[in-house]
Amino acid sequence: INAEYMGGCQLDEGLRKCLVRFQPDYSSTSGRRRILKVFARRFCRCNPHFFQQSEDEAAETAYLLCFAMLMLNTDAHNNHVHNKMTKQQFCAYVSSSLNLSVNIKYLEGLYERISKRELPSQSQQSLRRTSVRTMLTTLCRLF
Repeated sequence: INAEYMGGCQLDEGLRKCLVRFQPDYSSTSGRRRILKVFARRFCRCNPHFFQQSEDEAAETAYLLCFAMLMLNTDAHNNHVHNKMTKQQFCAYVSSSLNLSVNIKYLEGLYERISKRELPSQSQQSLRRTSVRTMLTTLCRLF
């Protein structure tokens, strides 16, 4: 992660790249936490004026926003969640519950982008691997 350059991208786009490349184990909270901490710090180093805070405060803000985006992603894209979070609820949660002072317009943009386009998950990655495996097995049977 520390070798990745993320300058000029939005936090959610950087997180997408990180999740595709490093595929954190979602069953391991400590592993996911470590990856997100390193990602948040690297993102802030590549975008030093993104949050208008000290480097440590900015990294903590980015880290907490990553968890908020993962929560929103689950809420927005899980068929078992029937009462979906609204944009206003997401913004209020981040602003008050996480005690972050992030521009509301920015939070609204995060909400819209995550709601429209699901973040990569370990299950999506394993589905892709399974699909490729199935395809290769089928091809081998044909020949």
